[in-house]
Amino acid sequence: MRAAHRFAQDLESWGKLARTESLKIELYGSLAQTGKGHCTDRAILLGLTGETPNQVDPSTIGPKVARVYEHPTLRLLGPTR
Repeated sequence: MRAAHRFAQDLESWGKLARTESLKIELYGSLAQTGKGHCTDRAILLGLTGETPNQVDPSTIGPKVARVYEHPTLRLLGPTR
């Protein structure tokens, strides 16, 4: 989550956030090995939308991730719909 959030913040600081039309995420090492079993996919989606581990309300994670999967567009550093 932290790495995805930092990546989205970097896009913003480089002036590329608004122009970003698509992302392809490839995981390596331990993140690639654990993946969905350790909720890596959820953490990445939440981080890209601006959530951080110390601020996200655990009770909102399921609905937020569901909304991301329901809509074809991910709002980087923005609220999920």
